[in-house]
Amino acid sequence: MEGPDRRTVVTMKEQRTYFFLLMLLLSNLCLQAQTIRVKAAADRNKILIGEPINLQLEAVVEGAVAFQWFDTDSLPHFEYIDKGKIDTTNNGATTIYKQQLIITSFDSGRWAIPALVITSGNKNYLTDSLPISVAFTNMDANQDYHDIKDIITIEATATDYLLWITGAAGLLALLIFLYIWWRRRKQQPAAPASKAMHPPLQQALQMLAQLKEEQVQLSVKQFHIRLNDVLRNYIYRKTGIATAEKTSGELLLQVQTYKMPQDDLIVLAQTLRLNDAVKFARFVPDATENENAWQQVTNTIQQLDKLIH
Repeated sequence: MEGPDRRTVVTMKEQRTYFFLLMLLLSNLCLQAQTIRVKAAADRNKILIGEPINLQLEAVVEGAVAFQWFDTDSLPHFEYIDKGKIDTTNNGATTIYKQQLIITSFDSGRWAIPALVITSGNKNYLTDSLPISVAFTNMDANQDYHDIKDIITIEATATDYLLWITGAAGLLALLIFLYIWWRRRKQQPAAPASKAMHPPLQQALQMLAQLKEEQVQLSVKQFHIRLNDVLRNYIYRKTGIATAEKTSGELLLQVQTYKMPQDDLIVLAQTLRLNDAVKFARFVPDATENENAWQQVTNTIQQLDKLIH
């Protein structure tokens, strides 16, 4: 019996080749269809300290693709006010995922919301980074932005050592004086017991009133240091939480836990950053800014006294 016709054999081989190429093409099409497109968008790129930013995250997924959503545990220089749920919209072969985040910042400067990543298998899909400018006063678009400079370290001089020696001698003289005073007082009859300390609110308001009277005798720096100290001392006496070593940002986060209205928190944030600018950057505010700072600290203390239980 003769073997199969040569033409028939060639046709079967061609069919197998065409079938293999067709399957490879379909496989590539399926892989191409399974894609992810990501996007991050903010509703503003300039804010005052404490103002909210609406950050929208979006992923468009084509095909049945397993992936890991953006890691939003923390953003450098930014704090979360609210994290919305992930909304899903399905349009047949395409699924759109969206999440609304509300963030803010209490650090003045030029920062960036970093590129956020969605991971699928061994591939990473990154959003664009978003630059954000944060300031504690209204920003003028026609003026260059100047951030608060770091403290400059200078080398000690001979004059500095002389000051240390003089200070040590003065301290020694003070200790001798106190010792003599203590010995004499020990021989005197005990003084009547002092009255109880005023409640935190009453004491704070008295200190603010006294600061207002003495303002003309103080430098701008002394005024803002004492104003800041009144607020910190009130919170310490009212809550027992140590505030002297906290930064302005940490103090704001502490105040935020007492559910102060967002608008008032923003104004307080600007006041504290103004305090820092005067103390550390030699910024000199005008009389209106000083008056507003005093009034804001007064309002904050009165509000906190109603919120803290």
